[in-house]
Amino acid sequence: MKTPDPEAMRRTFIEQVQPHVGEPVLAVGFLSPAGLMSTYTKQAVSGGALRMVSPLAAWLFRRKKSSDRKASSDVTLLVAVGDTTVSCFPYPAGAPFVVQQPTMVWQRADIRVTADAPGRQAQQVHVDLSSGEHHDFEISMVGKTWSGWSDAMLQLLLSPVAA
Repeated sequence: MKTPDPEAMRRTFIEQVQPHVGEPVLAVGFLSPAGLMSTYTKQAVSGGALRMVSPLAAWLFRRKKSSDRKASSDVTLLVAVGDTTVSCFPYPAGAPFVVQQPTMVWQRADIRVTADAPGRQAQQVHVDLSSGEHHDFEISMVGKTWSGWSDAMLQLLLSPVAA
């Protein structure tokens, strides 16, 4: 199966979310729940070790972890950044992306975003809202083709916007 072209996917996502955002979309990217990549790694190592002992137990382990992940309220977000707003759309794992209304819309002037140094698998991103609400996310750094895909979104989020 051919790997999708990242730039073509970016254009497709912008076209899909643009009707749901009240201003031109400057950049899109993904924010995943904090710790997602390390969880995947731990599960792969545990499942691999278990497979050596019992392939059936490893299959059941993967099946349980997959169903837990699908049932979790922590979902990866497709984030569309405009001049004044940040719109977050739920991006389902393992299913085609269907645009719904954004689950969260933040005013860029009301958020402060910080990012840790990139790690081997992910970069931690912290969002503080003026209301005192705090969110922790991560941006996946895995895969040579897609590793910098969310960089434009992150740079816009890190740039302060006047109120």
